[in-house]
Amino acid sequence: MTDKDIAVSITGLPQIGAISKKPPHLILLEDEKKKGALKKFITTDKPDIGTNSFVQAKGIFSSETEETIVASFADILSSAHKEEYVEMNFPHNRVVSIRNLVFKAK
Repeated sequence: MTDKDIAVSITGLPQIGAISKKPPHLILLEDEKKKGALKKFITTDKPDIGTNSFVQAKGIFSSETEETIVASFADILSSAHKEEYVEMNFPHNRVVSIRNLVFKAK
């Protein structure tokens, strides 16, 4: 066997916070501690709206305004530390809305 028989390829791990091909979403949740306040959760991919009364999603919580999140969600996701990423199950009754951050209506 010669040296030419061996092939080595360089592989890399996906970056934490990299945008996947599945579109990220913004989930607005009722804050049970503050009446009328909303918590914002940015997902890394499409949330799973299950039949078990929970919405399952992976992503980060954000304190930015909704307009800022819509305008720069890619920067927010890529600048977040890996410790901030969590997998959550939200009960349907706390979810106010789920918004696709990639889709733009014409």
